[in-house]
Amino acid sequence: MMPSMASAGIDTSETIAADSVDWSEAEAQLTAAWDVRGIEIGTVQIDHKGTAVAGRQRLADGERRVDTLPSLLAPGPAGSLPQFRMGDILGEGGMGVVRLAVQTALGREVAVKSLKDDIRPAIGAPQLLREGRVTGVLEHPNVVPVYALGRDNADRPLLVMKRIAGRSWGSLLAEADETARRSDGYLREHLAILKQVALAIHYAHDKGIIHRDLKPENVMVGDFGEVYVVDWGIAVSLADADLQDVPSVREVNAIEGTPAYMSPEMSAGDGEHIDQRSDVYLLGAILHEILVGEPPHAGPTLMVCLTKAFASDPHEYPDWVPPELSGICHRAMARLNADRYPSAAAFSEAIDAFLEHWSSTELSRAATRRLERLRLLLAGAEQDDERHAENVHALFSECRFAFRQALQSWPDNDEATRGLQECLEGMIVFELARRAPDAASTWLRELPRRNPTLEDEVEAAAEKHRRTQERLAAIAHDVDLSIGQRLRGYLGLMLSVLYGLGCISAGFLTRSEIHEVTHLEFGGVNGALALVVLASIVLRRDTLLVNQANRRLASTAFIVFTSYASVWIVGHLVGTSMLHTAMFHSLMGIGVWSVATVAVQRMWWPIPVGSAIALVFMFAFPRYFFEWTGTFGVVGSILTNIHVLRSEGDEGPPSSRL
Repeated sequence: MMPSMASAGIDTSETIAADSVDWSEAEAQLTAAWDVRGIEIGTVQIDHKGTAVAGRQRLADGERRVDTLPSLLAPGPAGSLPQFRMGDILGEGGMGVVRLAVQTALGREVAVKSLKDDIRPAIGAPQLLREGRVTGVLEHPNVVPVYALGRDNADRPLLVMKRIAGRSWGSLLAEADETARRSDGYLREHLAILKQVALAIHYAHDKGIIHRDLKPENVMVGDFGEVYVVDWGIAVSLADADLQDVPSVREVNAIEGTPAYMSPEMSAGDGEHIDQRSDVYLLGAILHEILVGEPPHAGPTLMVCLTKAFASDPHEYPDWVPPELSGICHRAMARLNADRYPSAAAFSEAIDAFLEHWSSTELSRAATRRLERLRLLLAGAEQDDERHAENVHALFSECRFAFRQALQSWPDNDEATRGLQECLEGMIVFELARRAPDAASTWLRELPRRNPTLEDEVEAAAEKHRRTQERLAAIAHDVDLSIGQRLRGYLGLMLSVLYGLGCISAGFLTRSEIHEVTHLEFGGVNGALALVVLASIVLRRDTLLVNQANRRLASTAFIVFTSYASVWIVGHLVGTSMLHTAMFHSLMGIGVWSVATVAVQRMWWPIPVGSAIALVFMFAFPRYFFEWTGTFGVVGSILTNIHVLRSEGDEGPPSSRL
């Protein structure tokens, strides 16, 4: 840094040595600008605080003014005490020394700034007078109050100010290492100080004064948090201001200020372009130092520092520096005045906006760290790995929530917008790979910015999914047994009762010898029931033929009764007995209804069971074969159809009913 360079006595005429950046073009342009103004780099003096000073104009006027100032240390009339009693040295600057003093009338401690003993008044007096005049004009909470401007017994100027119990801001910043600079507390503390400095400078600009030497060493921080901008010794007035003892900015034709912080126009000694925005540049340079721990143009030689200042290339900041804050630095330290903040107030407002957005920024940075993990998960995700998918969804939810919260508190958070965009796009691709277009469509609607490519892909996947769902719905409708369930139940009960009555009536007529029922007559009973089924299908075709399940059930019933009728007809043709034909009837019932139970509807199981029991009883008690056929067959059928009616509306998915 420049202070150490100057105090070490390095040759300030040395040109730029080897560097990672080629500064030769900037150095040539800067040297040409100096030649135009007659500036010689070898004549620039650097004080122990790193400030470049030049010979002052109107020195004789300055000396004469000192003679006219009141004496502050001489005894008053009639042997009264002097106004101030000097004490120990508090500190030293480039050409001045600050001593503790007591204002005798009030008994209060004050700070008195005077010239060093080795500084001739002709050189130092105008600067101290200028500082006194400027500070006296600026009645602001962040400018040290001036109590008096006078002279000592040797006619050297004295500037009496409020004593500040505290430290320079520069010493506080020097104590912070990189770990401390990354902490929220550090940044909040020093941005609060910087805001107060900026407001003080804005006030000075409103009064027509430009400081030109803003840096942490020229800011005092009191023990109770007070902030004061000090050292206004090279301040100048704006072109339209008329301040006594304060030269106009248009008179500047020398390199003045601290090279490690200077703006391009200051490094060139270009008074025509120095204005309020030159101080804005210095505020940006201080912010730079807050962030990285050194001024922006630090270098081993004066020439290096001045050339860097003249070039003012944008700096690259560490990843941990919030982008909004680095953006403030870049704008404040733009090479051209027109590209900087128009005022110190605007710079302060940008800091305020950052502080308001900070929570959003921190959220988005935390979300970005999660997003990095999400990228790795998405890159290694397997479509059929459900555990991996759960991890992806969990991490995605965290990222999405954090980015949305960040944008809710600051809608213009570019980092959060970009992060949310990438997060959602990654999940859209992931969901498409998992054949989940509905989820992909949901995330697509949340994209901060449209992505036409993904829109087309999601639309194509959604259309394909829609067609698949339509096919599945058609299949589900075809196998849905809940459709027509009540009608089938009542129709089954009716057929069961008719069949049972037919069997019992045939047995009663045969055993009572009223009428011996023949094969063809009992076959006719089954044929009649088949016709009842057929008539029901025709009359209620809107229900019984509406889907494959109903068609299958109706056709099964029709085939069963038709098969029963066929058994009796065949029995008549081959001459088997009624008992044996009835046994074949039951045996066919066991086979047909068992197959139907397995293939069509599981709740039909009581019917083949009833037929099996009837067959057993036929062997045991053959005389009552008609009653056994009717009783057990009907009981099984009735139980089945009652179960159908009771389970209506509680069937579960179609597949569970097949």
